[in-house]
This record gives sequence, C-alpha cells and structure tokens, in this order.
Amino acid sequence: MEFPDSWFLDEVRDGFFVAGMMKRAWAAQLEVLEDIDKVCKKHGILWFADCGTLLGAIRHRGFIPWDDDLDICMKREDYNRFLSVAAAELPEGYFLHNIYTDDGYPELFTRVLNSRQINFTKEFLEKFHGCPYGMGIDVFVLDAIAPSPEEEEAQYELISSVFGIVQAMEEGVADGEVQRQVEALAGLLHVNIDPARPLRRQLLLLAEGLCSMFEEAEAKELTGMQSFIQNKSYRMPKEYYRETTRLPFETGTVSVPKLYDAVAAYKFGAYMQQVKSGGTHEYPLYKKQEEALKNQRGENPLVYEISKEDLLICRQRENGIRRLSARQRNTPYQAVFLVCQVSDWSAMESVWRAAKRDPDCTPYVILIPFCFKHPDGSFGMMQDAAGQFPKEVPVVDFRQFHLWAHHPDVIYMQHPYDEYHPAYSVHPMFYTDKLLEATDCLVYVQPFVADECTAGDTRAIEHMKYCCISPGVVRADRVIVQSEEMRMIWIDLLVNAAGEETRKLWEKKILGLGSPIADKKVKSGMEAADLPETWRSILVKRDQTPKRVILFYTGASSLLSHKEAMIEKIKRVLQVFWEKREEIALAWFPEEWEAAEEDEGRKTAEVYHDLVRQYREKGFGILVSSADLEQAAGMCNAYYGDRGYAAQLCIRRHVPVLIWKVEI
Repeated sequence: MEFPDSWFLDEVRDGFFVAGMMKRAWAAQLEVLEDIDKVCKKHGILWFADCGTLLGAIRHRGFIPWDDDLDICMKREDYNRFLSVAAAELPEGYFLHNIYTDDGYPELFTRVLNSRQINFTKEFLEKFHGCPYGMGIDVFVLDAIAPSPEEEEAQYELISSVFGIVQAMEEGVADGEVQRQVEALAGLLHVNIDPARPLRRQLLLLAEGLCSMFEEAEAKELTGMQSFIQNKSYRMPKEYYRETTRLPFETGTVSVPKLYDAVAAYKFGAYMQQVKSGGTHEYPLYKKQEEALKNQRGENPLVYEISKEDLLICRQRENGIRRLSARQRNTPYQAVFLVCQVSDWSAMESVWRAAKRDPDCTPYVILIPFCFKHPDGSFGMMQDAAGQFPKEVPVVDFRQFHLWAHHPDVIYMQHPYDEYHPAYSVHPMFYTDKLLEATDCLVYVQPFVADECTAGDTRAIEHMKYCCISPGVVRADRVIVQSEEMRMIWIDLLVNAAGEETRKLWEKKILGLGSPIADKKVKSGMEAADLPETWRSILVKRDQTPKRVILFYTGASSLLSHKEAMIEKIKRVLQVFWEKREEIALAWFPEEWEAAEEDEGRKTAEVYHDLVRQYREKGFGILVSSADLEQAAGMCNAYYGDRGYAAQLCIRRHVPVLIWKVEI
C-alpha cells in the first residue's frame, strides 16, 4: 500500500489529536488487511468490515480517530474456508491466533498477526510503514440462528452452559464443582472430555461446534454467537450480508455489506452521534509492546523520557526567564519565529502580528528545513517551504540569520519532538537542546487545537501524552496551550512522568493562553477563490446577494434498502428545492451506484440515475461529486439527507445536520 509522507504526521481529526505513532500502527494494520483481502479474492471468500471499522468506513472514510484496531467478519462457511487456506497463503511471518493454534487462546474469533515479536529489520519496517510492533486483524464469525424457536432455545441453552463453565473456571470456582458441570454437559451431548488435555480449550472447541450447528441456507438470521448469548435480540436478517460493496477507507477501500446503512443502524443505533469511549482492550493496542521494548533495551528509542539532566536545565533556566521579565519597558528586544511548513503558520501568525505591532520588538520569521523519515527512521531529503508563505510575511532563510550570533531574546517554536517523532524531523541544528543555547527564553506554541478533554477522556489523554511529554515541551522555558483546561491535562501528564515534586515547575512553565489558530479568521467556502464558475451563478440571487446553501446527500446503501420509497422521497425533495431555487441553492451529492445485472435493485438504480440526469440538465442546483464534497460541505448552511461521511463533514464544521427519514 502507498501512503503520502504527510499522512503519517500528527493530525487533529474530528477534534481528536492523533499521534504519528498511531498512524504507523494504522498503516501496518491496513497492510495486513490488504494481504487478507488478496487471499479472500483468490478463494472467493466474502469478508465485511465490522465493529468500529465498519462505522469508520461509513462515517469517516477511514479509522474512527479514537479507534486503534481493525475488525472484520465472515460468515461461517467463508470463515472455515479462510482458516483452511490462510496459513499457506498469507505472507511469510504471518500467523493465526485462535483456539486451533493455541491451547490458551480465550476467544472464538481469529487474530491474523504479522509478527510474533517486535521487529526492527529493514524489510519488516519497509512493508509495515515504520511500525516495529506486531499488528493484527480480528476476524469475527457470523453464524446462523436456528430456524425454529425450539431449536434456537436448545442451541442457546447449550452454548450458555459451555460459556458458563468457562466463566466459572476464570472466576476460580472450586475444581470439584467445575468437574461436576463438565461431566453433566458431556453426558448430555454424548462427548468425551479428555482430562489429560487443557479443559478450557476443549470447552471452547465444543462451543465452536455448537455455534455452527445450523447452516445459512436453512436460517433467516445471522449473529455473532458470543454477543447473541449475552443478548438474544442481537440478530440480523441474513440478507444484510448477502453482498459486499467497497467504501473509501484512508488511502484505499474496504469491503462492507451492501446494506451497510441498515447494518450500522442495527449495530450502533443513531450512529452519527460520536461516542469517544473505548473498547475492552488496552489502549493504544501497542502499549504493552512499548513497555516490552523498554524492558528489553533499557529504553524505547521511539519514546522520549524525561531525564534528570533535562529537569536540572529547566530549573537553572528560570534565572534567565526572571531576567527577561525584569527587562525595562521601552527596551528593544528581538523575537524569532521558527517555522518549517506553511501549514504551521496559522498556529504562529497572531503571536507574530502582536510582536510586529510592538514598537520595541524586532520580529523575524525564520524558515527552517525539515525532512520526512524513511520507515527505518533514517532521514529523507531536507526540504523547506520557500515561496509558499503569504507575501506580507517577510520569511528569512535560516542560512541568512545566525541564531547563535543574534541570540534573540525570545524564540517561538512548534516542533517539540527532536529525533523522537516517527515520521519527520526538523534539521538537528534546530533541536531544542541547540535552541536553548541561542536564547534566554524558548517558547513552545501548541500547533493544533483539539477538543477539550477531562480526566475521564482516557484515549484523548493517552494520545496527547506523545506530544506533551516531548523534548521541546520539557525543555522550553514557557509552553503555550489552547486553554486552562488543556493546561491542567498537560501538567498532570508531566507530573505523572516526572514525579509529584515537579508539579510547581510545570505549573509555572505551562500557560493556558489560548491558541493562535483560534485567532485566525478562516474563510468560508463561499469566500473561497477557487469555487467552480458553474457554481457561482447558482449560489447568488438576482440581486447578487448569496443564497442559503443546502447540502443534500443520498446514499446507495439506503437506496438499496428503501428502493421505490426513496425514489419518491428524492423526487419530492427536488421539487421543493426547484420551487425555492430563487432563495435556496441545493447542492446534491448522489452517491454513485452501479447495480449488477442480477441485482434486485437494478431497476431502482436506473430510475435513480435518470433523476440525477434530469437534475443536471435543469441546472437549478449544484451536482456535487466525491471530489467536490469537502468544498461543498465548507460552503453550505445546512445539511439534509442520509447518514454518512457527508454528514460527518458538516458536523465537523458545526453545520446544522438533519438526517432524513425516508418513510416520512
């Protein structure tokens, strides 16, 4: 798989800060998934994105920002065929982890993993995009529910009995009681339980057989049996998983049920509501491997740790800060702003403008070089953003301004990682230990704005740690973060890493002064200079004042579910906006759908395409393509239509969103 270098940078997605190491882990898992997909295509095996992966594909076109793993599912017959060929077909080094391969494995699903150990070989890092940790995919299985109520109840009771014994073993119930239950179950099912073999594995193998008692052809509904045993209402029509389609996911696509909207609505309910709580596993999924790597080597080369030397430097530099604070007013001073990419500028601009307005200050914007790293951590070619900044910003090349000779009073910087970021680095001459020698006051400015989080937002805080506990934050004389709430989070993270006795140090250093990003007025989509000319004439009234813009999205999955009812609904909506065309501009994003010849929705698809053609020919509204979608979301005043990525784009922008009900 291919990813642009910039994909691996830190990013705020839907208000959630995603650290660069998570991007490496995501890419590694996508690589594993691609290899699974190749095996499935070769053998005609259907697989479906499941759990958070399904929701991410529909709502985010990629990972849910606070999710860290990939989940897929297969129907029982496909699952068994996959297990029969996967070991031989998957690349060398892969292995399966399930009840057939491991006596101690506790689950009824399979994990496909790319390594049994942390691996820093060049070949491994190249294939898995710089992630040395073992990564895997969870493969869940869908089983048929018994066709009659009597058979269903019998199956339910038998599987519940097996799981009950396994749970009793885990809870430490006396061996004699467990043995009594095992003997009773074995007698009921006429099976032999071998006392010389691991009991739990035998029980799970028995449960596996009971889960697959019935075939899909004789059933009406499918389920994940472990969920079904906990909640008998967890069941879906088998038609939901009859066919697949592909949805965009990060830089590629994933396989999803063709009726993905119905599946997601069943699994998650009102799935456009974002719930940032985590799953049941430790987060992030490579956390234990980070700790193992530290234990093996004495340190983790990918993670910065606060040293005694850095703490000593912090305390000693307080004297320099006091001298700067005592500087007499009307005394000239120099302020240097270090930037390496034009995208960083919004997080520095308002501070620079304030310095520019200060008659005592001489500000300099210094362009410094940076590079993206290769998967093995080595440096790529150094580059800079020369010529990309606004003309009003007098950018100076770093070779024309010797920091150490000028020794400016203040240096503002945004890149705190030094050598520890997995994806990029500024030139080592601008690492923070070198910058401390060039100024009496080094200031780190948080270069992003994330949603505020509380002590209970464990996943957000876990990611924030990678930025907060970094050389630049620890060594800087002052640190500016977006708010007082974020300040308290950062102080607590630093105290947890360095000890309670350092609290006063961080309380003095970290300042919740707000983010320069919030100070910058962002142009709306209507103000953008690159709007297509064909859009402009639709977006304004006859008196040249702007119309209100409604983004309207119709999804192929919803259309397949509702067929004629949705066609009629679309017709009514288009008629309403035709009548209101002088006041309101409609921007319709009809998801593309090519029905197969044997597809039962083929006639619906033909009518749908004809509606799109008529809309285009009438020309009263904008026809939005997938490539135009972000621009359309940026200019609209409200959203109407199906759930999905288009609605999520509007939610991100705080645009009012109304999810329609086709039946009304």
